[in-house]
Amino acid sequence: MDRRKINLAFIRLEHFLEQCEKLKRPNPPSLPTPEMAKNIRDELVFLLDNVQEITCDDVPSVLEVLTNARKNDIPGIHKYSDKALEEFLIARSNFIRRADINSFNGFDTPPTVKPTSIKPKEISNVTEWRQKDERERMETRLNNNPNITDLSDMNRPTKVAEKFNSLYDNQWTDAFEDLRKLYKHEINGQERAILEMAIILKHKHVDIDPLCEVRFTRYAKQCIKENAELSLPVLHKNFEWQLRRERIRDILTIPSVKSYSQKCLQITWFMNVQDPPMSLLWPVDVKRGDITTTFRFFTRSGTILQHEVWPALLLTSDGPMMSKGVAQFK
Repeated sequence: MDRRKINLAFIRLEHFLEQCEKLKRPNPPSLPTPEMAKNIRDELVFLLDNVQEITCDDVPSVLEVLTNARKNDIPGIHKYSDKALEEFLIARSNFIRRADINSFNGFDTPPTVKPTSIKPKEISNVTEWRQKDERERMETRLNNNPNITDLSDMNRPTKVAEKFNSLYDNQWTDAFEDLRKLYKHEINGQERAILEMAIILKHKHVDIDPLCEVRFTRYAKQCIKENAELSLPVLHKNFEWQLRRERIRDILTIPSVKSYSQKCLQITWFMNVQDPPMSLLWPVDVKRGDITTTFRFFTRSGTILQHEVWPALLLTSDGPMMSKGVAQFK
């Protein structure tokens, strides 16, 4: 069994279901596109075919969510999203438990897969999902993705993405309100506040020799990741010292900005200890296509970028998007 591919499929499906569940909130994320739902459904088919602990009987609500997401049916997604996430977590935990039990007994060898029982009302057009060209495309996509950390890790990418979104909703908002008041008499005071906060998030506080990164073994990287929180006090001290040398040093005395900068360090550190690291995508880094597919609008909609606000988060530098960014358009 290829644990790398299975872990990646679990992570993508979990993130998608979490996003669907958040559609019930007052300020929901963007509606999943039919193409996104189709790709995620491919991941579920892959899991059903390769993980003997999961059958279609185990995840009927997950299948309903994916079907309704392809139709852009919000009420349908709402109806099944809570149950879908619950079913998914149970199925995933069964797989993890079996993986732990068999970790010293050659679990990476292909196990006997029990037949899946597919009910017509639960899955439509199942033959279409399993067409040869779709499966080959999915395999190619998965083979080009890096190793994914163990799903039992509380700082795995999906959890880091949740913390990153919370940072924007909470600490960023508090700091922005205080800076906007500070610059209220300036013509572009709001934009100045946003861009100064972006500088804090972008700031690099540690320069690592590329040769050192190449020489890190997988086990050394895993050790750094598992002890990431122990490094934070020293990193905080170094980070603040570096920021005081910048032109934004005066605003660090504001409690909300200080809290925001500390949280930025913590979460970006958790991003960087992933193997490979997660990546932030700013509007200027979008090479082609419609920028509005990667960034939602701040206070004004449009198609032309006015200035950046918050970056999108990617699983890796060239990997799938974990959460959209925010930008001011005109």
